[in-house]
Amino acid sequence: MEVTDYKIGDEPKILELFKLAFNQEMSVEYWRWRFLNNPVSKPMIKLMWDGETLAGHYAVSPVELIVNGDVSLTSLSMTTMTHPDYAGRGIFTTLAESLYKTIQEKFNVTAVWGFPNRNSHYGFIKNLKWKDLAAIPTLKLEVESFRRGSDENIEVIENFTTSHYSSFLSNLRKDVVSVNRTKEYLEWRYVNNPSNKYIIFEVDVEDERYYAVAKTFLTSTSLDKVTEIDIVELCVPTDVELIRSLVSKVLSYYEAKNTTMITSVNLWLSQNDPKYIMAEKLGFTMEKPITYFGIRSLESKEKHFETIHNWQFSMGDSDIY
Repeated sequence: MEVTDYKIGDEPKILELFKLAFNQEMSVEYWRWRFLNNPVSKPMIKLMWDGETLAGHYAVSPVELIVNGDVSLTSLSMTTMTHPDYAGRGIFTTLAESLYKTIQEKFNVTAVWGFPNRNSHYGFIKNLKWKDLAAIPTLKLEVESFRRGSDENIEVIENFTTSHYSSFLSNLRKDVVSVNRTKEYLEWRYVNNPSNKYIIFEVDVEDERYYAVAKTFLTSTSLDKVTEIDIVELCVPTDVELIRSLVSKVLSYYEAKNTTMITSVNLWLSQNDPKYIMAEKLGFTMEKPITYFGIRSLESKEKHFETIHNWQFSMGDSDIY
């Protein structure tokens, strides 16, 4: 069998393998958006071939991290898949080691990180030398018990601007590790995403333009289908009443659009984020689902991002949301 880099024209075989591996379709639009149109860097994908048969695929998505005030090129671990007829042959491990070596040497990628599911977590830790950073709980707010605030100063907008990036940087601690949320990154991640419809909420605070991004999803209870809201980005100052107003605006916006009952609002915050205790005060509590968060450093000197307390993360850092 042969390991190769992705080349233009491999897409049909990749999408065919995705259907075989997961018994569901991936649209070519989504694949091109995630892997070809990423504004940060070129595709980082390895394929395993047995003649004309695509036996395995592993892709990472380039992501800039801010680490101690400097920008570092890293990658988010993404789609791992093996043809059912080739299971148990170590294809994933072979592809991963080959890919990590290539992206370090060719692109100077300093780390691979991500959110393994329970099926792949063991392999990442045992076989690929990943380090567990955390098990991230979902912070959930039950809508019926939430005391709302005024939302009149919060607007829904269509696009991001450089002002949003400036506010993000001004709100960032100097020692933090965070995705570099540039205007280009935010536009690509949320405005151009072909799979999910995101809504951007903007609030002006002393001439700074802060923002939040949200989406909805349907889920089922024992009685009926209901709607939950994910706040995938929350870039606002540490002010409990401001956050209350923002959550209130998110709720009122979706309540006007939805026909199903909205039961909860969900988000991720690290416990060292000053906004965490603000969310706790508003009624957010730790709930399932719990998500593994891990990393593998590709450069020995880059250790600052191996400590969870240095991280500031959001749901939007994961491809699941």
